Amino acid sequence: MTGVLDWEHPRIRDPAIDLVPSGYLGQNFACEVLAAYERSTGGFDDHFVDRLDYLRVLREFGGIRYSIRHDDQEELNESIRKVHETGVLSG
Repeated sequence: MTGVLDWEHPRIRDPAIDLVPSGYLGQNFACEVLAAYERSTGGFDDHFVDRLDYLRVLREFGGIRYSIRHDDQEELNESIRKVHETGVLSG
């Protein structure tokens, strides 16, 4: 598997923020990225996966905000679908 990561705006912060978008390229790709990151850094802290899930939900709500601001109904529908997929609305 080969891929290109765009680290256009890297910051010293929680790496989970930068790793969330890898999920958009498919579950297999995201797993490969996380495994490579884990190998190169020595592992994740105990709450890394929880933060990754939390940040994924926040990103999808950001998509709703973007869609509303730009009056993009198709993108809004897609963003709402993605929020549902996170499971956050299932209680």
